[in-house]
Amino acid sequence: MTESKFLATLFPTHPDLLPIVEATRKKYDLTEVDPEGEAVSEIYLKDKLVSLKDFRRDIEKQVRNNLQIFPAKTVELYKTSKKYFGKPLDLTGFERVSKVNKEAIKSFHRLAEDMMGMYLRIGDTQIKNITNMLYIYILTGESAELPNDWLGRVASVPNNDGETLIIAMANQLSNPDVIVQQFREVYKKSFGAYRPKMTKVVVSTAYYMQLQRFGKPWNFIVEEYIRRNKFTPPRDRTSKRYLDFRRKHENNLRKRIQRTEKILDILIEDKNKK
Repeated sequence: MTESKFLATLFPTHPDLLPIVEATRKKYDLTEVDPEGEAVSEIYLKDKLVSLKDFRRDIEKQVRNNLQIFPAKTVELYKTSKKYFGKPLDLTGFERVSKVNKEAIKSFHRLAEDMMGMYLRIGDTQIKNITNMLYIYILTGESAELPNDWLGRVASVPNNDGETLIIAMANQLSNPDVIVQQFREVYKKSFGAYRPKMTKVVVSTAYYMQLQRFGKPWNFIVEEYIRRNKFTPPRDRTSKRYLDFRRKHENNLRKRIQRTEKILDILIEDKNKK
């Protein structure tokens, strides 16, 4: 993406990251590397050889100590999640609380755990991405492309009931066409390729299916179908013309219900697979 390449080139000069680049170069006595020149292959700290793994770990530590590049609210949620995630629920002092309310508190705690886990995964991934980009830039002078999810993200996450939700996040720099395509791909992966189309006809047919399930007579349902759709029947209900009119709409309704029942079966089957 053009936006990604443009921002990636300027990324190491970000005011919250440039100090990390300069401090790392000074600490390991590294000079700027020309992207077309030779990359740094060996790193020394006071004449002692440092592994690339330890070098990367040092950069990550600096990034973690300088999270200003992220929005303040994001940092707050990440640090809070880091502090409390995985800690058991302490119900000391809630002895007089009813069992029902205790279960509600436990359910809320599980939901909070899910949310904190999500914030931690997102935060740790972003930190590692920044670390990797600075690591590559300092050693090679090359600007790695920004991760795709920095300009928008689509992900599937489980909710508290174990169902799958698909969340799309975008910012002002996001390409909406890319986000839509990513959403379709994640949706297909999560729920399968086929999804019945819920047309107005399908939705309206649910009313007649409802009447059937309530045990209403078929003749009543057909009359409701004719009335709600404002079909004008012949005045003489004993005429062949009226019988043909009624037979035509009765058959149409029966086919609509059959098609809609199949769609319902597909939806229920998808639900049970989750």
